Amino acid sequence: KETLRIRKVMNEDSEQAITDAKYGFITGALKETFTDNHLEKEQTTRVIDSIVTHRIWGYPIFFLFLYIMFEGTFVLGDYPMQGIEWLVDQLGNLIRNNMAEGPLKDLLIDGIIGGVGGVIVFLPNILILYFFISILEDSGYMARAAFIMDKIMHRMGLHGKSFIPLIMGFGCNVPA
Repeated sequence: KETLRIRKVMNEDSEQAITDAKYGFITGALKETFTDNHLEKEQTTRVIDSIVTHRIWGYPIFFLFLYIMFEGTFVLGDYPMQGIEWLVDQLGNLIRNNMAEGPLKDLLIDGIIGGVGGVIVFLPNILILYFFISILEDSGYMARAAFIMDKIMHRMGLHGKSFIPLIMGFGCNVPA
């Protein structure tokens, strides 16, 4: 009975009329209470973009970020490197003092411990470098840096994005 009355008055299905009324109420409530901060964030992003991609100031900012990244990598990485070197030396000394002379001792000390220790000692620097690169990537600066470097890289016959392996190559020559 009520369904028929709604259909006559509204000229539409009762379920559709109720749904429209609910969405109308929700839309009105949102307009009165919700403030969209997206526009402020977009404006902030535009200001930052205009500074970091500026044709003059973009390069010094880029090189400043690179300096901070590499200085941080090598300064912070020096402490764990020293610790790893000490541990490798101590392990080598332990085997040297407690094992009989022979080719197995030489293989363990000079080959395995020396070889693995020589590689593992650079692990802190590599991890710190990739941490900084991930921060640059997650913040969106890496894409902006590719935009900045595009003109220079095109002169060398490369795309602007090809500077990313170049940066990684500064920290370790394996990925380059």
